[in-house]
Amino acid sequence: MTNTLSLVTGQTIEKITNVSESLLDDESGALPSALSGFREELEQLLGDAFDADSKSSILGRFESAQRELLQDQRTQFARLINADSPDSPLGSWRNAIEKTVKEQTESVLREVRDLHEKVAATAAADVARAEALEKGTQKGFAFEDLLHGLIEPAAAACGDLAEQTGRTQGACGTLKGDEVVTINPDDLRGRRGAYTVEKKDRNLSTQKTFEELEASMANRDAVVGIAVFSSQENAPTTLPFQPFGDKAIVMIDKNDPDPHLVRLMHLWARMTVRRAVGEAGETDALDLEKMEALITDARRALKRITTIKGAHSKVKKSVDQAAVELAELEDELSEVLDRLCDELSE
Repeated sequence: MTNTLSLVTGQTIEKITNVSESLLDDESGALPSALSGFREELEQLLGDAFDADSKSSILGRFESAQRELLQDQRTQFARLINADSPDSPLGSWRNAIEKTVKEQTESVLREVRDLHEKVAATAAADVARAEALEKGTQKGFAFEDLLHGLIEPAAAACGDLAEQTGRTQGACGTLKGDEVVTINPDDLRGRRGAYTVEKKDRNLSTQKTFEELEASMANRDAVVGIAVFSSQENAPTTLPFQPFGDKAIVMIDKNDPDPHLVRLMHLWARMTVRRAVGEAGETDALDLEKMEALITDARRALKRITTIKGAHSKVKKSVDQAAVELAELEDELSEVLDRLCDELSE
């Protein structure tokens, strides 16, 4: 703003100087021309009333007075339009405006710096809080609570009992096994059958996942173990649901959990528990081949849903980005039109 003001002031001074030169220039100035015309008229009048010597003397004095007058006018006018002189009106005006602009600019910059520091501090605090929650116990329990809220209704619909056990010791004296789902005893002829769920919010390999599931199953006296990962980045498999005998690896997005996936997980575990605990006659009564086929169909449909959701997320991201760029282009167009309007106004 200060630089722009200085440029405009300089242009204004240049225009004033040009006008003053056109007024006071010895050869083409309006004032010298007017005085010269007056001198000619005066010389003609003097020629009629005085002799040649007297006329020359009077004209000489007039010319001297004219030169002094013009010189004094130039000096006075130059002082008035000298923007570098603090005594000149134009210089005082320029200094006052520049001082005001600098003060206001510094005030705005201070406010912007303060706001930037506050925003940076808030953003840093949010990042630190998110990292702490991601790594700490509080975040783990938050994911446990989220998943329990999905498992419990799926289990209850079959008459099964889902319990959060991540804070209580099991048979091996550890806390392994975040959730235990006990199958309805009526479906097992009074026998106990359960599966355990390990909820993982960190990256693990397949082998390490199986080792932890074995420990969880032993600690919770379960015949089936399921590892549930909170994101695809952490999961060791690319499929949302992947069974491995009496174990399974499931990916349930903590930001967008799918209750259908939880229901499929429970029904598969329930079937696997009944097959492991039931006696030969009871197992034969189950149409395991048909159930396996239905689970395969469900997994296939789930995979398609996951693929479509991923594509939809990419499209939404592209649309959001396009909306941002469109808004920026509209702002740019508005600015250009405003500048064009200003030029036309000038």
